[in-house]
Amino acid sequence: MKIKVRFMKRYVRLDMTNKHLKIFRDAIKDDLKIKPNGNCFIVFEKHEDSKIKKIEFTLKNQDDFLILRQDENKHTLNLLNSFSTNKSCDFIVFRILNNELIVYYSEIKSSLSKKNENEALEQIKSSRLFVNYLLSCYLEYHKESIVIKKEFFLYIYPKMGVSNKRIFCKMTNLRFKSVEVSDIQNGIVKISENKINEFFEIFK
Repeated sequence: MKIKVRFMKRYVRLDMTNKHLKIFRDAIKDDLKIKPNGNCFIVFEKHEDSKIKKIEFTLKNQDDFLILRQDENKHTLNLLNSFSTNKSCDFIVFRILNNELIVYYSEIKSSLSKKNENEALEQIKSSRLFVNYLLSCYLEYHKESIVIKKEFFLYIYPKMGVSNKRIFCKMTNLRFKSVEVSDIQNGIVKISENKINEFFEIFK
């Protein structure tokens, strides 16, 4: 079978508005997207023993956000013998700010440890490859190239005191986010509308 190669005009999207994000959102399969419940987006942690079982984000400008969650049985591929390519981080946030696209690869962990940190990096790396593939598919079929202006890697863990607080690891580019678990029994974290910019901040 011979594959015909057709060259079509492709447009590089350097600026991004929530209108462009909506077109991109609508093009993506539903099982990848976390949909809002009212004005709240809820991210569930897949591990039952996690101290953080879900994070509730209250967003005022929902059109500026797209949150994806990979199902490792559906949205990953194990392609290499010596490396795991079938991992994924807990959720991926696409955000429009000042007509620029910012992406946050976000992983939830129960504590700070070197083991967890290494695992988070592998998961984020796989999800980053997945996003690159997703954008390549979008370019191929929708003829529009979306440019990510900034990328951040978030390691989210429960706040457990000042002594273990970390902010940034220059070697790995991990940004550490300690969060208050408001409902410890059910492992619920709530990020209110007025805390969204602080949580999804633009790091220098």
